[in-house]
Amino acid sequence: MTKYLLIAVLLFAALLESCSKSSPSSSTPSFTTGYDVYMAGTSNNKAVYWKNGVEVDLAQQGVA
Repeated sequence: MTKYLLIAVLLFAALLESCSKSSPSSSTPSFTTGYDVYMAGTSNNKAVYWKNGVEVDLAQQGVA
């Protein structure tokens, strides 16, 4: 029984160590430096697209 308890404690300690939080180097990671990322969808029943995380309403653009 002591053997299993020791193994469980060691596994738990290893889990805690592997899941430690690290502070990011910047508040917004830049995975797409030099590229534009587009995503299309709907927001409040309106056709929209997002360019680099900024929502653009297509009805305001005269497209939808």
